[in-house]
Amino acid sequence: MLKRNKWRCKVEYRRNVTNEKSIEINKRNRILGELKQNSIRGLASSPEGRLFLFFMMNDCGYNASSLVFNEDKGVSRDAVIINETLRNFYLNIRKLIPKELLRDIEFLDIDEYMRTYSKGETNGTN
Repeated sequence: MLKRNKWRCKVEYRRNVTNEKSIEINKRNRILGELKQNSIRGLASSPEGRLFLFFMMNDCGYNASSLVFNEDKGVSRDAVIINETLRNFYLNIRKLIPKELLRDIEFLDIDEYMRTYSKGETNGTN
């Protein structure tokens, strides 16, 4: 009878430790999520940050087709997987961008920005 009680105590202790660890992990994940969202929001709030996100969007192939054709075999499966992975990377960041700033990023008039930049009107950063 004494051995059973010791065993139960060990099991209860393990459950408590596991619950405490999962609570700590959940709290840590929540804080990291808030930090990530705040940093993306801050980045999207500045003109330079919006320009960076615009270039990242284009480099990740957000508006491009994922299909890549080989001359020999047709569709290149590996290239499609790579393109979709890059696109998914931007989509995960896109979820964190506030909707009111998303339009400014995705429909950025890069020609107008280039004209302003060439005139030296970009806060002295040439």
